[in-house]
Amino acid sequence: MAAYCSNLSKVQYEEALPDGDPRYVDTEAARGSEKTFAQLARKFGWDPVSNAFFAPDEKHVLFFGHIGSGKTTELRRYAGRLNQSRRFYVVEVDVLAKLDRNNLHYTEALMAMAQALLERMHADGYTLDDAVLAPVRNWFSSTIRTDTKTRELSAELKTGVEAGGGIAGLVKLFAGFTSAFKTGSSQKSEWRQEIRNHFTALAAAFNHLIRAAEAELKKAGRAERVVLLLDGTDKMRGEDTQQFFVQDAEQLLAIQTLAIYTAPLDLKYDGRLGGKLDADMVLPMIKLQERNGSRCEAGWAALTGLLLHRPALLQYNDGKWRRSHPVVRTLEGYILATVAPAPTAPTAP
Repeated sequence: MAAYCSNLSKVQYEEALPDGDPRYVDTEAARGSEKTFAQLARKFGWDPVSNAFFAPDEKHVLFFGHIGSGKTTELRRYAGRLNQSRRFYVVEVDVLAKLDRNNLHYTEALMAMAQALLERMHADGYTLDDAVLAPVRNWFSSTIRTDTKTRELSAELKTGVEAGGGIAGLVKLFAGFTSAFKTGSSQKSEWRQEIRNHFTALAAAFNHLIRAAEAELKKAGRAERVVLLLDGTDKMRGEDTQQFFVQDAEQLLAIQTLAIYTAPLDLKYDGRLGGKLDADMVLPMIKLQERNGSRCEAGWAALTGLLLHRPALLQYNDGKWRRSHPVVRTLEGYILATVAPAPTAPTAP
């Protein structure tokens, strides 16, 4: 038990598992989410059963769930299945890693989406003609000149502007921009306003880039449509959540692509969305009790598996596990029960 508890201290409880991780525990039966993947796939025009495929021009799907409920882990698993179909090329955009979640607007989120798409294609060995990349690069050049008539660019953004051609050069350009936003540049508000002022041109350039990427993927027999998976957008501040998903929904919809956004559960039920974004996908919680009060065996089995594979719910304080915590007591008892010999019945005198 001591060795086991020693390992627990190394667990990163916020860590989402990649697709195929051996620590993954199937929770579909425990959640009642057996049809969730098929529902998501059909939103993007693909029937996993018949393999029929009629993708819409665009679809922006919100994936709701409590923070820490496993949305990212499940979405990565869904992304793996979508990729395996060779209908889709799923690109994960980790906004928590690339941007400042405490001050996040759609302007920099779109930059991160474009950066992630180009990074993934470059890593996978795909190329795009310079004529395809030119509209985005030209938009940057025009907007940056407008923004910096009397001011100097930050070092990160200046590096990006001076980068070379091709996908690698454009990746550096986007990386410089998102890095400048994340580090709390004093020019952040001004850049956002410039992007808003020139947004129509940016959206057109981004859409052209996505169509070209899809044409390249289709030619290679890899996929027909790009899917952008934005993770971390459920962890924004309350006012930023309102701005991002409600007030700026039209700007998100202007990007003609297939996209998934993680979203906080309260947003689904507070009446603010207004029907602009697709908002009926919810990851249910693991059920431990049935409506009639009986024990949900599938839920308890899944929870036990999660605790044994990823004991993230245990609390750690001053170097000692809180053995008084009921989860710790239950887990310890479960482990000891699997190794301790069964007591022998007393013999009759």
